[in-house]
Amino acid sequence: MQNSLIVILFLAVLAVPVILAVGFVRGPRHDPTRRIPRPYRMATSILLVAAALYVWLGLLRGTAVQDVAGWMAVGMALGLLGDLIMAHLIPTPNRLIFGILAFGLGHLAYIAGFIQAAAVLGLRNPLTQQWVWLVYLAVVTALWWLAVRSPHMPPTLNYAALVYAGLIGIMAGAAAGLAVQDPRFLLPALGGILFLASDLILGNHEFRKRHWPYVQDVIWTTYILGQALIILTPALAAGQG
Repeated sequence: MQNSLIVILFLAVLAVPVILAVGFVRGPRHDPTRRIPRPYRMATSILLVAAALYVWLGLLRGTAVQDVAGWMAVGMALGLLGDLIMAHLIPTPNRLIFGILAFGLGHLAYIAGFIQAAAVLGLRNPLTQQWVWLVYLAVVTALWWLAVRSPHMPPTLNYAALVYAGLIGIMAGAAAGLAVQDPRFLLPALGGILFLASDLILGNHEFRKRHWPYVQDVIWTTYILGQALIILTPALAAGQG
């Protein structure tokens, strides 16, 4: 079972850059900010949700790390919901606010999964590693001020983005809190950093209207690779449990 788990998750993770590369090559050239078509982007998100659900409800059912896999699957599913909202495929009164809500709930699920992984493996709760996530929180707050906050956006949106930035900072810090205790969790910790970088670039793009070449492809690539590395957490935990 362990070998099957690792193969399925790593094949899903490795398929992501392949799909994105094909999409980039085949994509239209009329939009200077994006080449990867929406179907290719959504396909990578759906692929990761399917892999995470199969690991949770199939391969890890009844094991000590089933709950870890469950939290990761819920987090990834909420990420897909946010993707659909941000891509205008699910209509909402305000795509930014509802996207923030979906992704924010996903980050809470990931934090719960990291805490559960630590409990199963006899590690300290990663949120007790205050120095780690407080550093992340300070960095994201500074970057929000420098690169995201905009006087041209409603104050509600600006502060919603700040709260969201803090939440993703805590999520990434929780992943790092696992990694400082066990280096085999470096991949999810890197995933948290990529997710964080993606959202800061997205905020700069949406709030500051920075439309540099291929910015939307950079946003998606860093985001989805971050997600892919985060959902490896159950396989890493099962390998040590």
